[in-house]
Amino acid sequence: MRLLLDTSVVGEICHPRKHADTREWLDRASGSHELLLSEVVDYELRRELLRIGARRSVLALDELGRTITYVPVTTATWRAAAALWARARLAGRPSAPADALDADVLIA
Repeated sequence: MRLLLDTSVVGEICHPRKHADTREWLDRASGSHELLLSEVVDYELRRELLRIGARRSVLALDELGRTITYVPVTTATWRAAAALWARARLAGRPSAPADALDADVLIA
């Protein structure tokens, strides 16, 4: 089974002191699942870690990138995200304000 990790989970994994339970889950999951990380998740987390000067967490994110498969953001990804966003809006199920980039749609 493939598991696509979200920003909040990756943030917990990269925290140097808290969330040992999440890192333990990652160790268990990596034995039986293919773990994937969207480049969008890396961007969302990395920009905030850099902003707050969390060097140890940035290093942990770099290390995670060596052990987890990154899912690139391609032209096809952007186009699929636009279609998902439009369908959700037309169905009355917005996932973010109208003017937001809505990175969760890109991750999906």
